[in-house]
Amino acid sequence: MRAFADALQAPLPDPGKARQSPVNLTLWMAPDQWLLLTPSHIMEQASPRLRTATLNGHAAAVDVSDALSYIVLSGTGAEEVLSAGCSVDLASLACDRVIRAPVELADVTLLKIKARHRFLLIIERPIAPYLWSWLVDAALGIAPRS
Repeated sequence: MRAFADALQAPLPDPGKARQSPVNLTLWMAPDQWLLLTPSHIMEQASPRLRTATLNGHAAAVDVSDALSYIVLSGTGAEEVLSAGCSVDLASLACDRVIRAPVELADVTLLKIKARHRFLLIIERPIAPYLWSWLVDAALGIAPRS
C-alpha cells in the first residue's frame, strides 16, 4: 500500500482513522480499503499515479463519486441532533475516528472532525435525501427518538 501513499503524496491513515492533508481527506474504511475525498482537479492529477500504483500488485483504484454523498453537520447542536437517531456515544468519540453506525434508518460512515461540533456523514447517494430530511426534522426537534 506504500505505492498508494506515494501516489497520493500523503500517508494512508491507520485502521479506524482519517487523515487530513492540505488537499484531501482519506478515511480508512476496511482492511486494505480507503476512501479519498478530494477536489476533482486534484484527483485528475493523482489518477495517473494511482493507476501506476495498481500495476505492481493486487490492487484497484475505483471512482465511487457517483455512488456516495456526504453531509457535514456542524454547530453547537450538531451532536444532540445526531444523537437523536444514533446510539453511538458521540461525546466520547475521538476526533478523526471513522466508524460505521446507523443514523435513524440509514447506514452511515461517520467521522468526528477536529473542529468542535462538526461531523462528516458519508452515505449512499439514494439515501442522502432521506437522511437530510431526517436531520432537518431532528434539528427542528420534531424527529422521533430511535
